[in-house]
Amino acid sequence: MTNKQTALYIKDDAIGDFLFGTAMIRELKQKYSDVYLICAENVLSIAELYLPNEQIFAVDLKKFKINPFYRQKLKRQWRHLQPSLVVASSLRSSFADRVTQFFKSNAQKGEVVVAVSTDEPAPKKKRRSKIYQKLASYPPDSEHDTRFLCGAHTTEHLLLEAVIGGSLPPERSRPYLPVEVLIQCSANWPVAKENYFCVLPSTGDSRRTYSRQNIVKLAKQIACEANMKAVFLSADPLPELSLLTNHTDQLTNALTNDFAVDLTTKTSIVESLALVAQAKFTLTNETGLGHASWIMGRPTVMIMPGGNFHYFHANDPNLHAVYDYRECFDCHHRCRYKFDERFPCIEEIPLKKIEQTLKDILKKLPSTAL
Repeated sequence: MTNKQTALYIKDDAIGDFLFGTAMIRELKQKYSDVYLICAENVLSIAELYLPNEQIFAVDLKKFKINPFYRQKLKRQWRHLQPSLVVASSLRSSFADRVTQFFKSNAQKGEVVVAVSTDEPAPKKKRRSKIYQKLASYPPDSEHDTRFLCGAHTTEHLLLEAVIGGSLPPERSRPYLPVEVLIQCSANWPVAKENYFCVLPSTGDSRRTYSRQNIVKLAKQIACEANMKAVFLSADPLPELSLLTNHTDQLTNALTNDFAVDLTTKTSIVESLALVAQAKFTLTNETGLGHASWIMGRPTVMIMPGGNFHYFHANDPNLHAVYDYRECFDCHHRCRYKFDERFPCIEEIPLKKIEQTLKDILKKLPSTAL
């Protein structure tokens, strides 16, 4: 029997996409006594900031796709939930569809499971057009409604309105992070008590990652000029940083050692978020933790490619996006040009443009050397 007090939220996306759906969790918690979440494994630690662990099911998406025994194991774990509402906000519509269908078929005869869903704007255009028509929307990479932060926010807002069954002010669907809770997670890192900014030089795709060597050089320069520490955060090691210290020039070595703090591979996602939450500002590629920075109110210099530009370029005053605008923006990373390591729209952004944006932010900060 379905439980009218139980709601299930399917959000199987990466960090940035997951954050844009956090208002949905809050709203469902206010309306339903029991809220469960199905998410990807890589966002489990973030999901635990919003819901107790026992109400979260973290899925290995690759395993789910190819292993029928794994799928059956999960379905046995889910069978007792019996939600009356299933909300699916997913980049992988086939996964969300299969999970939603399981809960609809698992309902007893005569019981109704209400399902509301949307999906990513690039694939399955015919299916997408029906969904957006249902939500009285348009694809988020078309002309942007300035009431919302960006296309991703628009999509989540319309999904939330469909769930609530009425119109809502955009503030209700704004993504958020519990900063007060996060700050407690940085106690293990002494640098959190110092004057520092965060540098996020990596992304999950090297083709849309700005030159990490250039980012390291620029971060060191800004750190020295502003008398601040540059804290480097990444799940991957950063050999470019060690190369920078192997100089015969003792002064260069001293400055680098004084101002660069290499925490790459040393922090968890939540610890990284905690450090970003207290930083003076953030220098980042367009990536999930970068979006978390401006969501938490940190001045954020974000180096953006053009693949999903309007979907993720937020009109938030804390986001200072640096990009090389082209007529081919919003290509969904299906680049029409030949490239070696990086897409041209990220490779050809002038370093001076990033430097100037950083210096403009520094001028507005108290107690800097500039």
